Amino acid sequence: MRFTALFTRRSPDRQSFRGRLIRPPHVMSTTRDGETVLLDTVRGRYHTLNEVGTRVWELLADGTTLDEIVATIRREYDVPLVGGVDPVEQDVTTLLTHLRAAGLLISAPPTGVRRES
Repeated sequence: MRFTALFTRRSPDRQSFRGRLIRPPHVMSTTRDGETVLLDTVRGRYHTLNEVGTRVWELLADGTTLDEIVATIRREYDVPLVGGVDPVEQDVTTLLTHLRAAGLLISAPPTGVRRES
């Protein structure tokens, strides 16, 4: 992930990440030299995460929220707002969007919210 603001890009939909975010059980991972390799055992595909992506993956181990991830990354990497734009939130949301699209992320409904049948 990079931490530069791209003012012309459309931010991913933050609302699609309400509730707890969880790593699915069918994804195996290993970390070496700050990078993590993910193996989706269902699709048979590998994915690689850089240092910051690895930290996000670690935070997903116990289930967490977008806000908790953003706050942790901002604190640990000391990333300031750029012209009122939050590059951490943009980049974390983009990463989570890609992880979900690849089947590497599960979103649990927020506490107290019932899913309709």
